[in-house]
Amino acid sequence: MEVLEQQQTENENSYLKKSDRLKFEDLDWEKIRDEKISDDDIFVLTYFADIEGQTFFYARDLMNTSSVDSSEVRAFLTVWNYQEYFHSVALRRFMRESGREVSEERDQALRERTSLRDRLTDGASIVFSKLWPRKYLALYLTWGAINEAIAMRGYLQIANQTSSPVLSELCRRIAKQEAFHFGWYYTKAKDQLTKSKATQKFVAYALSKIWTPVGVGLRSRSDFERLYGLLFQDSQRKREIITFIDSTIHQLPGLANLNLFSTYARLN
Repeated sequence: MEVLEQQQTENENSYLKKSDRLKFEDLDWEKIRDEKISDDDIFVLTYFADIEGQTFFYARDLMNTSSVDSSEVRAFLTVWNYQEYFHSVALRRFMRESGREVSEERDQALRERTSLRDRLTDGASIVFSKLWPRKYLALYLTWGAINEAIAMRGYLQIANQTSSPVLSELCRRIAKQEAFHFGWYYTKAKDQLTKSKATQKFVAYALSKIWTPVGVGLRSRSDFERLYGLLFQDSQRKREIITFIDSTIHQLPGLANLNLFSTYARLN
């Protein structure tokens, strides 16, 4: 929590000072060829690389909504898109160095498989954002904070349990940038939610009805369940991540009774 608190209390424009891309060229890539990287490890890395690789498309969709009416949001999206892209580059390099094949066309292929439901949701988001821009912005920021928190903890968990020193260091570096992204989203979501009780109620209701963990929709629910099981392999670790995510949400204005992650984990 110390990292999160530090990120949340920084100056609102400090993210521009942290806009460098992920550095990974200095890692001992040759060592990977001698390490035993399991199929489960590759599944987890592929899941995360898929999420990171879709950031361009997410940002493009957001550019069609009213959220980019804010110059600060536009600036952050530029940094976020840039940094997340290099996360996918680094993860895929690791997989290639381990001897796995990674298609250069995977991101586009995944995008083309997006479900009709998701495409309709994207269209509805554009309309809703134009009609109720403040409520949409609060929802977008809150959703972003939750999913960045999940991604950050996921990378830290990989770093803690992998037998590969290279992968551990790589994921710690990625997690540090994810913590910075989380801090920005969380602070801005809190600002927006503080302004209106009606917005708080809307965001709580919308999240309770349509929220899914990061990656679900792009990948299947069963893929997320497998990921969750591989990263958090015992009941104590599962409780810890559920408590972390739900307690993080509870600190936002109007969301104290929203148990998103525990509810999702219980129902799936």
